[in-house]
Amino acid sequence: MAGQRPQRHQLSPSRGDGHDLQPDPLGGWRYLDHGSYRARRLCQQGVVLSTALRAAPRAAARENASATGQSVLLVDPSLFTAPYDAALSDGLQANGLRPAWATRALRPNEEDLLAGSRTLPFFYPLTDGPRRRVGSAWRALKGLEHIAGLRRLTREAARFDVVHFQWAALPMLDVRAVRRIRKNRPVVLTVHDIEPFNGRPVSAAQRSGYTAILAAFDRLIVHTEQGRDALLARGLPEDRIHVVPHGVLPLRTAEPEARAQPGRWRIVLFGRLQAYKGVDLLVEALGLIDPQIRDRLEVIVAGEAQIDVEP
Repeated sequence: MAGQRPQRHQLSPSRGDGHDLQPDPLGGWRYLDHGSYRARRLCQQGVVLSTALRAAPRAAARENASATGQSVLLVDPSLFTAPYDAALSDGLQANGLRPAWATRALRPNEEDLLAGSRTLPFFYPLTDGPRRRVGSAWRALKGLEHIAGLRRLTREAARFDVVHFQWAALPMLDVRAVRRIRKNRPVVLTVHDIEPFNGRPVSAAQRSGYTAILAAFDRLIVHTEQGRDALLARGLPEDRIHVVPHGVLPLRTAEPEARAQPGRWRIVLFGRLQAYKGVDLLVEALGLIDPQIRDRLEVIVAGEAQIDVEP
């Protein structure tokens, strides 16, 4: 029926609906439908990876994958989401896959959350990592480094079974690399931000080509039904879109510390400080509450500022 959502099937060996289910060499099952394979893997730590092997010839090639499991090259050039990346790696490894990350080198004092995974830190060697530089001139150089990184990425991709992008920082450039890689292996994108860059001000080069690059992937992963609807509204094929709810990330915890004033409440907002996270609303709300209650609050805002934080 037109407009009706496609039925969602649980992958199990007993479909009983006339379609074929075949054993997956990764240990699960896959659904064979009209010559294309769809594999949905539930990963540990509440993180799910959905991949689809686009055409039967490419899927058949994966029958010969090594006994140690398929290799997945994950792409996060600027290491935007290290905690998410680490949890995803743990889940993939728990399910018998071999992840590696194409990313940048670590910045000074930055925690190595991907220490348990193989990393290929070839993005931005001169402008990020231990040599991080900021400013308009350095941004121009970083753009050139991005092109060099994409060329290296297309070469490295030949050694992996699947390539899974987490971010496309420069869609007008990234789309060319995606199309080259996709000629020989499936390419997947997790669409973390349905609105490009969550609506924050970015350069025209970053905004350009957003819909085109979404159309270049074999499969798109979103975390909500609203995200799925947003991609459908852009005219993207519904059979390429998979809804995978975002799990709870296993963040490391510190030992509780003694407080000089136990009766105070501590509120913490942490992470990259961007406009959509509402730091300004937090400040405004603090000014509206009862002064006696406000005096009992300790508010900590911790993270790299990517917005103007001057009073």
